[in-house]
Amino acid sequence: MSNRFRNSVLTSVAAVAFCMGWIDDRSTIGAEAQVPADSDSDQAAPLDAEAIQAAVDKLTSRQFLTRQTAFEKLISSGDAAIDALQHAALVEDLETSARCIDALIQIAKNEDSKAAVLAAMKKIADQAESDMSSVAAKQVELLSMTNEELAIRKLESYGERIVRRADTPMLSLTITKEKSIQQLRHFPNLRMVSLSGPMITDNALLQLTDLPSLNTLSIRNTSITSDAFAHLEKSRSLRGLMLDDRVIDESLVASIGKIPALQTLTLQTRIGEIELGYLEKLPKLTTLSLSEVILSQPGVDSLNRLRQIGSISISISDANDEECAHIAKLELPVSLSLKHSLAISVKGWDSIGKSSAQKLSVYRCGFDDDSLQALSANASMESISISKSAITDEGLKHLHGNQSLKSLFLRETSVTRDGADQLLTALPNVRYIHFNGTSMVGGRGTAPAFARPKSRNVSFTNIPPQTHKSAHLRNKIDDSTINTLKAEPRLGTVFAVYDEPTDQELAKLKDLSMTGLVIKSESISSQVLGAFNNHPSIAEVTLRSSKITDQAIDDLLLLPALTRVSLHDSQITDVGIQRLIDGLAQKSQIRWLELSGCEQLTNDAFADLARLNGLQQIFLNDNPGLTSQVFGEVGKVDSISEIRFGGASVDPADIDSISDLALDRIHFANSKLTDDVLRKVAEAFPDLTQIGLSESDVSDDAMKSLAKLAKLEWIFMHGTPVTEVGLQHLSPLQHLKYVYASRSQIGPEAVKQFHQQHPGTNLQLH
Repeated sequence: MSNRFRNSVLTSVAAVAFCMGWIDDRSTIGAEAQVPADSDSDQAAPLDAEAIQAAVDKLTSRQFLTRQTAFEKLISSGDAAIDALQHAALVEDLETSARCIDALIQIAKNEDSKAAVLAAMKKIADQAESDMSSVAAKQVELLSMTNEELAIRKLESYGERIVRRADTPMLSLTITKEKSIQQLRHFPNLRMVSLSGPMITDNALLQLTDLPSLNTLSIRNTSITSDAFAHLEKSRSLRGLMLDDRVIDESLVASIGKIPALQTLTLQTRIGEIELGYLEKLPKLTTLSLSEVILSQPGVDSLNRLRQIGSISISISDANDEECAHIAKLELPVSLSLKHSLAISVKGWDSIGKSSAQKLSVYRCGFDDDSLQALSANASMESISISKSAITDEGLKHLHGNQSLKSLFLRETSVTRDGADQLLTALPNVRYIHFNGTSMVGGRGTAPAFARPKSRNVSFTNIPPQTHKSAHLRNKIDDSTINTLKAEPRLGTVFAVYDEPTDQELAKLKDLSMTGLVIKSESISSQVLGAFNNHPSIAEVTLRSSKITDQAIDDLLLLPALTRVSLHDSQITDVGIQRLIDGLAQKSQIRWLELSGCEQLTNDAFADLARLNGLQQIFLNDNPGLTSQVFGEVGKVDSISEIRFGGASVDPADIDSISDLALDRIHFANSKLTDDVLRKVAEAFPDLTQIGLSESDVSDDAMKSLAKLAKLEWIFMHGTPVTEVGLQHLSPLQHLKYVYASRSQIGPEAVKQFHQQHPGTNLQLH
């Protein structure tokens, strides 16, 4: 046999034998495995030893029918044929060996025979001189895997992103392709399934009814119609349903109402009084969560008629005093979340103070000390979370002596640690205050103690196509943490972003074979990287801290494998960045440079940026000293394929400075843009696949320019004033995969029409 033919056979055998290990795959090595529909092989009596050997010998026959009959008899003989097939698989004739391997694979489909086949495959694999050893070794690997492990591999082959945690059963999965759903039955502990993307159709819900342990179902941006929810009537275990970005109509609610065990409903879509009226037809619900609600008096009346509801969560963006007045009329216990609501005045907060809200979350609402004083009248409030606000220690005094408050979350406020300490001592029934990432436990007028919830020190994630595992440190770094990290052979990036780690604690990581390090802490110094000098494998470094100054640059440059640098909220100056660029230029290996929230930087810092040959991605966001004139330096680095520039005005003339770059992606988040800017972008970069306009002031007319970008796949425009008119301008784009448009002015009817025109596009309003 020629080497060429031998290699061809081996490649074919290996590929198909590999497929045979997949769950549900019925393809086989040769035609012998294709059992005719009218075959009586299932009823055939097992052969004796002499007949088995005779059947094995007939696998070499040139007559197909002879081989096929022998093949079927061997499979029906099960365990009795395994030994003979094992020995015959070691013959020199590759085709015969392949048939023997194939027969063993077929026999292994009987769970009772799997262990014996595995032992036989191991013996074949141990014969290094055999051409079948590598094929058998692959089968040993597959046969040693559980059905759940095989299903995970199958899902990954479909392109699903599986996040696995070591030594724990799979409890939840996100599915984006309908063909993946048939694999879900191999996860006996599966309790939550998320269906996401336009490739998911009505048939998906029909298949899910066969999952006995399914407890919660999330549906996001799919092609599932309202009528298809009737399939879920057959599910006896489904208790929770979450719907994201879809029109809530009467037909949908009618189907949901027939799900026998449903108790919890979460709607993450814009709804008003009409949709709230439909919910009155769901008498069995006990928990209701609503996102992006537009409240009116009829809507409040509908909610108040849901007497069986034990708790209701409501999230509102861009709320005003009128909506706050409606909230005050709700009679049910409410968990309330208010976001991006700068129009709420003290009058509105006074209404919230008179409401039945038991939990309140406030994010970017212009919340200040006067707001907190108005809110303090609420006698039922048990939990308050305040982020991105101007409250101070003085404002917290309005809560002193509060009898109902049990927990308080404070993040990115003007409150000091002393102010939080004093409040904790003054709150008689509080259990804890969560202050900038640290839990403070107290109560009954006692002095506060610092505590952390009991949890694993480290959790690992592995998202394909990553080959390494990211490690997330959950508590203080101690010997247990280090031992856990050292035990992971494929350690990737280590994230130290909890509990404000110090230089000394982080230094304990210096001997780990990690590939990246992410640090977020206000308890570090600019010498934090000193312990990692000459670390051989750290390629990526992210530092988020106002304590980082130019002193950190020298230690950064002492990392020989460095390819990616990200500095956030630092005190780095132009001199520091110039020194960084000079050092990185000598290495000629930097691919990613990100600087955000660095208040001391100006355009002068990038005078020598052209020296960074090979730089591919540059992110310059929310640096108040930078202007779009910096594009004059960015445009000199011809290897750049992605630019992110945000938090500033963009001059159309500066687009000319980068027009010679072959950009694939460009983002202008939180920027002041004119239609002329996007016109120039469309002209200069016709091959763009991704553009970001989030929180910018682009108009509907600007979308006409985007419509000229024929290769565009991703558009980020959440928080923009774009309406359905602008969305319609995007109709010519045929390759769109995702459009993110939360907090825009686009309504549900426009979304429905756009989905009809672009069934393969995932348009998200939330």
